Amino acid sequence: MKSTTTTAETEPATPLMAPSAAVRWRFLRFAAVGGSGVFVNFGVVWLAELALRATLQPVELPLLGTVDAVSLFALVAGILVSIFTNFLINDAWTWGDRSKTASWIARCRAFYVTNGLAAGLQLAVAWALVNFAVFHIVLFGFDLTAWSVRLASLSAIAIATPLNYVVNNVWTFRDR
Repeated sequence: MKSTTTTAETEPATPLMAPSAAVRWRFLRFAAVGGSGVFVNFGVVWLAELALRATLQPVELPLLGTVDAVSLFALVAGILVSIFTNFLINDAWTWGDRSKTASWIARCRAFYVTNGLAAGLQLAVAWALVNFAVFHIVLFGFDLTAWSVRLASLSAIAIATPLNYVVNNVWTFRDR
């Protein structure tokens, strides 16, 4: 007769129990892919700015006013390309061991939706931290006010990343 008990290695981690080594390793791979996406993003932004600086002029946008079209296009291109490269690597490496239920296109679409929501959360958290003066402090004689946006951004990344991982783990790359 087969036993109905399961071990921590075979069961997915829940909020009520410590994650297994496999779950921790998968999260570290996810974080490494996200870190590589920063370099992809910066590279695409830089290349797009170089390629378009002489051709695009500022544009008038509702609610934003006059916007540098080159910077706007470069930033959007950087985001879109880095999300795509992150999807490719996560699909093959981070969750490559799974027999996924959704098609490649459906997973890619879900990844964009998930990362868009995570980016929105990151922006909201960072904006709140900056505007509520959380980082407008002097620590050990260093005035961190000039770094408030960067520190808020890092804090927001630390909050959004685990949530982004969980949603991608249970939705985008769900196992059969």
